[in-house]
Amino acid sequence: TCGYYTDYKARHAKCNEQTLNGLISKTFSSDIASNILEYCQVSRKIAFETDEDSSSVMKFKKWLCMQASKGKFYNCYAFNGARFDHLFFVSTLREEERNHTELQLRGSSIIGMQFNSHLFKDPCLFLANTLDNLCHNFKVDVCKTTEIIYKGEKMTSLELCLYKSYLSIEEFMDLKNTEPEYWKLYIDYCMVDCISLSHIWKKFVESMNTLIERMDPQYLRKCNASSCNTVGSLAMKLVKAINKKESGDNQHFGEYVRKFHKGP
Repeated sequence: TCGYYTDYKARHAKCNEQTLNGLISKTFSSDIASNILEYCQVSRKIAFETDEDSSSVMKFKKWLCMQASKGKFYNCYAFNGARFDHLFFVSTLREEERNHTELQLRGSSIIGMQFNSHLFKDPCLFLANTLDNLCHNFKVDVCKTTEIIYKGEKMTSLELCLYKSYLSIEEFMDLKNTEPEYWKLYIDYCMVDCISLSHIWKKFVESMNTLIERMDPQYLRKCNASSCNTVGSLAMKLVKAINKKESGDNQHFGEYVRKFHKGP
C-alpha cells in the first residue's frame, strides 16, 4: 500500500484558497490500481473514486485541468511521491499532455513536476522520516492514525490498507457497499494523513523561512523553502547567494565552498 498525500495552496494572485488532498493506491501482485482520491476544502469534501468509466487519478487530472482553465494553479506535495505517486500520475498522461509536462528526474525518481502550471513536489526530499515520526517531531495537532478499531478488533494502519488484499480491484472498491463501516474508516484514515502532512509542511516552511530571513531577508526572494525540490538544492542555492553577497559574484564559488571544509 502506498499513499499520495497532498497539500494544495493556490499560487495565482486572484486565488488564495487552501485545499487538502490525498490519493490512496492498493497493490495487487505487480499491478498498481489507484482507488481513491480525497479532496477537502475547509467545510467540503470531495472523493474521486475509481469506477468503470475512469480512475481516480484521471478524475484528479481532469480537476486540475479545470482549475487551470479558471486561472487557479496549485503547489502539490505528495509524501514519497517522487518514487510512487508522481509516477502514477505521469502514467495517465497522453502524448500531447506529456509534451507540455516538465519533469525533474533523479535516476528513476520524479523529484519535481509541472503539469498545466501546477507544481508537484515531495516533502520526503526535505524531511527524511516517516509521517508518524514527523507528526511527533513537529508536534502537530492532527497526527497520523496508527491504530484503528474495526469490528471490535484493533488494526494497524498497514492492516487497514492491506485489508482483504486477495480481492480484485473491483471487489475491493465494492467494499464501499458491502462493508460501509470499513470504507468510512479507510476514507477517514486518508483524510487524517492529508491533514497531518499539511500541518507538518506548513510548520517546516515557516521554520525554514524564518531561519533564512534571520540570515538576510533578501535571501527569501530566491531561496525560500518552496523554491527548490530538495533540501540539498535549497542549501546549495543559499550558499551561492551568500557567496555572491560576500564576493560580488560566483566566479570563485569552489574556493568559497572549500573554506567551509578546510577553514579560512
